[in-house]
Amino acid sequence: MYIETRARSIIKTISWRATATCATIILVFIFTGNIKLSASVGGVEVFTKLLLYYLHERVWGKINMGKTSAEDKVNSRAPEAGHNEMTAEKSEGRCLKSSERPDPIVSPNIRE
Repeated sequence: MYIETRARSIIKTISWRATATCATIILVFIFTGNIKLSASVGGVEVFTKLLLYYLHERVWGKINMGKTSAEDKVNSRAPEAGHNEMTAEKSEGRCLKSSERPDPIVSPNIRE
């Protein structure tokens, strides 16, 4: 699992906007055959869609549907008492169930 940084999100946003604007310019050119019109529409489209996206995000920020706190996510992943969850720990090529995990205090395989 990884956490996406703001810088990566910004680069992805710019990359997507450039890709979508190029698609708009190409489509307008295909339909009109006019490169100046195509570029003009693409230029207007960039700023219009950036504004609309911002407004869209602000509206969705006020809607609670689908939101959960980080604390809720962590608590929902905690295994219930007596639950035999599989782990990524390996022993002889197989995953260990939580009930089979060695005690870390007495286990000779623990490295610090």
